[in-house]
Amino acid sequence: MYAEAAAVALGTDSGADAGAAAARFVSWLGETGRRWLVVLDDLSGTADLTGLWPAGPSGQVLITATSPAVLPGEHRALVLPVGAFSSREALSYLMGRLTADPDQRLGAIDLVEELGCEPMALAQASGVIATSSLSCRDYEGYFTGRRDQLAAAAGSKPPAAAVSWLFLK
Repeated sequence: MYAEAAAVALGTDSGADAGAAAARFVSWLGETGRRWLVVLDDLSGTADLTGLWPAGPSGQVLITATSPAVLPGEHRALVLPVGAFSSREALSYLMGRLTADPDQRLGAIDLVEELGCEPMALAQASGVIATSSLSCRDYEGYFTGRRDQLAAAAGSKPPAAAVSWLFLK
């Protein structure tokens, strides 16, 4: 991705050596007076960013991650946890995503409760439901069955997003 960003920001050849282009891009971030934002979405570790951490006086880094522990100590960050939706927000979100077929909304209230109003779990569930012939009630049945299997194997109830992620694979 850095090589692609370098091609846009610096006009480098997108077919050039990706490692060299990424290094030039990071160097440019550190020196430029232009404002910039680098988004590291769903960061699960920083091993791949060795020597490539974006930094500079004119920019910002936005990181999304399931756990703030992925950020190594030498990088300071403001961590803002995103909590669960209220029941009303969760139901509104789900209904807003399921507009093509009103029958898919059957069981929405129960599904929202089962998912614990978790934004990620609701996003994953609504994506699966909207692109299938499932209703919320159908999805909830698959979800609870899979969650119970995982809970029996692990000895504890997994987070809703961890279970709903399995439906996307």
